Amino acid sequence: MLSWLVDSSLNVYGFSPGDSPEPEPPNRKIPEPKIPTVICGLAPFPIILDPRAVPPLSQRPNPSKGRCPPTDSNPEIMTLLVDDSAAFQPRRFVVGDVHGHYETLLRLLDVMSPGVDDAVHFVGDLIDRGPDSAKVLQLLQQEGYKTLVGNHEQLLMQAIVNLKDLEDDDFNPWLYSGGWETLASYNGDWERIAEDVQWIKQQPYYCDWGDFWLVHAGVNPRYLVNQQLDHDLCWIRDDFHRMRTPYFTDKTIITGHTITFTFPGVEPGNVVQGQGWLDIDTGVYHPRSGWLTALDLDNQCLYQANSYSQETRILALSDGVQAYQPKLRRNSLHACA
Repeated sequence: MLSWLVDSSLNVYGFSPGDSPEPEPPNRKIPEPKIPTVICGLAPFPIILDPRAVPPLSQRPNPSKGRCPPTDSNPEIMTLLVDDSAAFQPRRFVVGDVHGHYETLLRLLDVMSPGVDDAVHFVGDLIDRGPDSAKVLQLLQQEGYKTLVGNHEQLLMQAIVNLKDLEDDDFNPWLYSGGWETLASYNGDWERIAEDVQWIKQQPYYCDWGDFWLVHAGVNPRYLVNQQLDHDLCWIRDDFHRMRTPYFTDKTIITGHTITFTFPGVEPGNVVQGQGWLDIDTGVYHPRSGWLTALDLDNQCLYQANSYSQETRILALSDGVQAYQPKLRRNSLHACA
């Protein structure tokens, strides 16, 4: 089972109990370094790139159901399918931006079929745009899945000051960015909204797994980890994507936030590889794509469910990833997330 040994005052997610989201300060204040001691129960594994509720995990199908198909570039996958005992090794899943698509998430979880020892982590943007944000949040809390704060959760936390007045604020940035759909999913249950916001406030902005580093949007390449602002971790795009060298030398950054088909030449549904990072937001709410993606880090698999076609599929990572090579001339990506 995946386990962590951490300093008692810090944790693998890079925040302490007293932390809370704040608007971006006028001047960057460098906090004290937060460097937790992390020991993962799984060995490092490099990416090879040269109205239902989900049943409790104890009642879910055999984890071997969700195994990646064998490919010539992934011979170890063939071994997994032949050696039945290997099918029960713990896996680490990272799930892209859900954006309120509860039914699609249920179908994705069904094909993933996570077991009790598997780690399931979301990169944020659980809410907005889709019809069932309240159910998505309830599901994560029910199953004990982990999540990061995304820019949409940050907008929600900034918006919820006076709940009763929010409906009259047509120009609220959160409402304009899909918050109306989130409000509708609660059917006027203000108490439940407040409870979910409190739960969101307790979630971290990044997670360090030793060989992988999870964050919603990316990092500002000009600053060290302990100098990063919450705003950058949730919102950054171009400066991060155009890095010429990896930010980390010993780990891969996994992100969501920017829909992958907005990168030049990338097909809808594929994930994107850059310099030391991998983007898995495949645009579940967008009619050009509709794919919700989960990445199995330890078996190099992509699990996907489509919100429009109802299709599901499992791909070897090597069959569903495209590289992004930024041009020397600065061109901003135009994407909604």
